[in-house]
Amino acid sequence: MEIAVSNINILHVPADLIVLKYADQFYGADKAVANAIGFTSSISMGDSVFCEARGVVAARTVLFIGVGPLRDFRYERIQDFGSKAIKLARQHRSGVRDLALTIHGPGYGLDTEQSFLSMVAGIVAEWRHSEQTLHRITIAERSEKRCDLLNAILHEHLREFGLQQSDQRATANVAIATPSVSPTTETKSNIVQFGIRAEEKPRLFVAMPFADDFIDEFEIGFNEAAKASAFICERLDLEAFTGDIVAEIRRRILGSHGVIALLNSHNPNVFLEIGFAWAHCKPTILVAKEDVKLPFDVSAHRCIRYKNIAQLRELLTNEIARLKAQGVLARA
Repeated sequence: MEIAVSNINILHVPADLIVLKYADQFYGADKAVANAIGFTSSISMGDSVFCEARGVVAARTVLFIGVGPLRDFRYERIQDFGSKAIKLARQHRSGVRDLALTIHGPGYGLDTEQSFLSMVAGIVAEWRHSEQTLHRITIAERSEKRCDLLNAILHEHLREFGLQQSDQRATANVAIATPSVSPTTETKSNIVQFGIRAEEKPRLFVAMPFADDFIDEFEIGFNEAAKASAFICERLDLEAFTGDIVAEIRRRILGSHGVIALLNSHNPNVFLEIGFAWAHCKPTILVAKEDVKLPFDVSAHRCIRYKNIAQLRELLTNEIARLKAQGVLARA
């Protein structure tokens, strides 16, 4: 079996089967496919529905898996989703050789690396569990930048998942990996426990607008800087969240080791989150581009100023490492 990350719209992947989630409603790529094939039913958590693809969907069949509320679809459940996708593909009556999925997590605020690797762990664990006809799994990603990032992540963690690089196919936006023959006991444990371990990692809450304009700040600047000191980054998509949003913001901030706040757009929700963090003595790192004029509320506080994403990553990496060394970043 090959695992490939490809810069392509999931609608255009000519797979035997594409697997998507239903998180009490449809979001993003899941919604686009559901709309394209005219699927409007709800799916309870743990249930699944196979649908014949048609219209602009290039795949032959679509599988929707009910995963419960989006707020609860975190790393461990993402890993379970990856496993269930492979298990159900094995059971499909017509046989599945080419399967496609999308990445889950980053689109609603989870750490990109941990979300992606949790799903890969589920895929690999279930694939090893039983022989099957699956030949290729494509993880479709429309953003070229994120696709390159996911490729780099996959290559970095090949050994951890008992994978090896294949020389059969490789282009700028496709990473191929094939499971090695005999995984070690440690490798098996890493795979089985990956999603659980991701939940246990120390995390930084990021207060920032959930907008495409700031994807590089989050995925390159904040995520990579946090990773250098063994933290993961999470934020909160206000539009995707249902329920008491203020209570959820409080819970996320109180459960974090610190807060990173992006001030570029003077977003009122960001200032609300900063105020809550300060009120509860959470260490908070303020960040803004050099040309952004700060309001008087925060202008007297230390703020990391950056010209470009590379500089942001470097400055923030140093700041997080410094605060960690001083014991400042710690869960209360």
